Amino acid sequence: MFQKLIKISLVLFLLLFNLSSVNAAPNAVTLTVSNGSSSQSGSPISGSISLRYFATSVSDVASIQVLLKSMPAGAPSPTVSGGSGSVTPVSDGTLTSLNLSPFISPTVAGTYTYTVVATFNGSPSSTTTADMTFTLTTPTPTPTPTPTPTPTPTPTPTPTPTPTPTPTPTPTPTPTNSGSLAPTKISFSTQSGYSNEPGTEFSAYVEIKYIANSLNNLLTTQFSPKSYPSGITAPSISGCYGTFTPYAIGEMTYKCKPTISTKTFGTYVYTVAAVFPGFPASTVATDITFTLSQDNVMPSPTATPRPITNGNDSNIGEDDGVTEDPYASISVTKSKNSKYLIKINSNLSEEDFLIKAIKKGSTTIKYTKQTDIDGNINFYTSRNLSGYLITLYFNGEKLDSFKVN
Repeated sequence: MFQKLIKISLVLFLLLFNLSSVNAAPNAVTLTVSNGSSSQSGSPISGSISLRYFATSVSDVASIQVLLKSMPAGAPSPTVSGGSGSVTPVSDGTLTSLNLSPFISPTVAGTYTYTVVATFNGSPSSTTTADMTFTLTTPTPTPTPTPTPTPTPTPTPTPTPTPTPTPTPTPTPTPTNSGSLAPTKISFSTQSGYSNEPGTEFSAYVEIKYIANSLNNLLTTQFSPKSYPSGITAPSISGCYGTFTPYAIGEMTYKCKPTISTKTFGTYVYTVAAVFPGFPASTVATDITFTLSQDNVMPSPTATPRPITNGNDSNIGEDDGVTEDPYASISVTKSKNSKYLIKINSNLSEEDFLIKAIKKGSTTIKYTKQTDIDGNINFYTSRNLSGYLITLYFNGEKLDSFKVN
């Protein structure tokens, strides 16, 4: 009798163990994709991937990969950027999501089909797949119609000429915003990031200029790791997310300071894409580099000794330099202690700045701060700045703005 009780207890234990293993798998997994198309050869074509699931455990780590399935005959295999990533649930029993915007730049017309694969650590049965396509079309030229021959008119008697009235000037039509014009003249300016302090944040610099031909030419930036030291996960980018909204028709300038933190020495290369929602053919991308060096000091140029003269050297020229216009950029990031860190970088030493935070339906927040000797300002605020437009002013002139997500 005692042996039977032991066997029954063992069976119940195994059943409970199996049930707990089943419950550990993610639930309600949905994987949706949207396709991309363009008629401009060599320009980026972007799509979107959205993975949502209910994580029963923080170990339900999800990863996404994009694999080439088919492409036009004779076409070179295009490189997919921004098509891989992973997400870790913040806690047990939470709804978790991962969103990606992959893009390719094909040169041969046709349809490129990729299989999107979502996998989960320790749960192969939860693997989910979906197909997405990128299509490069060739515009069909409109045939020129054959003109109909005009019949020769029968000559009529020449009428008595009448005074020619003075023509009324045709009013020039006022340009209107159609809401569907794509942005043009998109250009990048970047500066690499450098640090020799492991574990501390350091930044690069990105500036995007473009002509907004419509108030719908919104701009977002997307960063995807391209190469980094082996054996680690690429650090995430902060300080460069949000949507830039043009305030008028004309040239726009967007500035931000992408920031990373890592303890592994080496070079980190990211692809940064300027994405205009609704205008996939206008997507432009470039690379930006961060370097964490093992050198103890930042590299500096070696001074070249100069000969001493008596002050009468006729070869010495004169240069009064040029005046640099005031410049400043602002970034806002949420720290681990739930406070917001506001950073300002400028070429103005020990000068006063006005910072305004504006949000519809909320009270305007103002800060007055002075730059240090290097032209920088860094401070924390416990106010919830989510959804606020942060604008930086110097002597009444607007220098930069940033919308906090």
